[in-house]
Amino acid sequence: MKIENNGVNPLASKPANSAHPVEKNNRATESTSSAGSKDKAILSARARELSKARAALDEAPDVRSDKVQELKQQVDTGKYEINFEELARKLLNKLCLK
Repeated sequence: MKIENNGVNPLASKPANSAHPVEKNNRATESTSSAGSKDKAILSARARELSKARAALDEAPDVRSDKVQELKQQVDTGKYEINFEELARKLLNKLCLK
């Protein structure tokens, strides 16, 4: 949703009692006619895409059970290996970015 300042000041710069009676009548008509209208919000295409992506993310499971099973098998059989250089690089990147 995009909100823009259109330069309209909601507060009148002159006191209301200095206006002519005809202007007061027009103002009353304008305010009553706009009071009956409904507000509506229009989302941009980007906002709709983000909403769909968020909904899909919320539906996705937090745990990838297939990956967990694969890692468990590797640990159980002794085939799981840690790449210490990659681990150190990732840790340093996280520490340096803070």
